[in-house]
Amino acid sequence: MMKSWLQIGSLIFMLGFACATQDTRQDSTPSLTSAQMRDDFAYLRDTWAPLDKSFSADERQSFMSIVEESIARADTFTPSEFALEVSRAVAVSGNGHT
Repeated sequence: MMKSWLQIGSLIFMLGFACATQDTRQDSTPSLTSAQMRDDFAYLRDTWAPLDKSFSADERQSFMSIVEESIARADTFTPSEFALEVSRAVAVSGNGHT
């Protein structure tokens, strides 16, 4: 099933807005470590995904592939890239409420 350009455009706009409005000041809050990112991806895979019923079988397989690839690449992610990969994974189902 083809996703509408409006849905794709909305997602791109929201992600762009989130990145553009990100506070660039340095503060005392540490960034996520690679281990924490891997833990978050594992939680997404092991706890969240089984509860979300909006994935078709093919979409669930795509979701799992994205998550597994992201776990393997977590050492290379900036916080923004981490957020984008999480967003990309959950958007696979096309469910705007997820």
